[in-house]
Amino acid sequence: LYNTKYFRENHFKYPAGKYHEDYALTPIVIYKASHVFSINYIGYNYVQRNDSIMSLDSYEKMLKKVSDFYENYLDAIKEVSESKVLKSYYANSLILKVTELSNEDYKKYLKKLRKDKVFDNVLDDTLARKIKKILIKINPRIYFRR
Repeated sequence: LYNTKYFRENHFKYPAGKYHEDYALTPIVIYKASHVFSINYIGYNYVQRNDSIMSLDSYEKMLKKVSDFYENYLDAIKEVSESKVLKSYYANSLILKVTELSNEDYKKYLKKLRKDKVFDNVLDDTLARKIKKILIKINPRIYFRR
């Protein structure tokens, strides 16, 4: 839940027509907040409709999800440029999403990830994270096996 006044004053807006819009915006809303509260409840109510964008599955939909995810990443990374942790969160999430693609599209996006230096945003402040970063730079599917 967000304070409406805070949400409006900061001109936060979920982009229309995009998948994973919450992936990009929610961490920014929390990051910029002066106060954050939590409750001791884990759960949610989820309403599913047969004709919703979340219920229709196809490879074309998967490509759109990855494309939207990438655009959300590029927008979000600018907003959190001072936070290494959030930049790493966004980078890891995007890299993981790309691993869901077929080999041809995966290779295309892998080039794009390298060109945009997405891997540079993955934390490497511990030995385990350094090893992870090396592995995902070589081939994200090595690390993010499903």
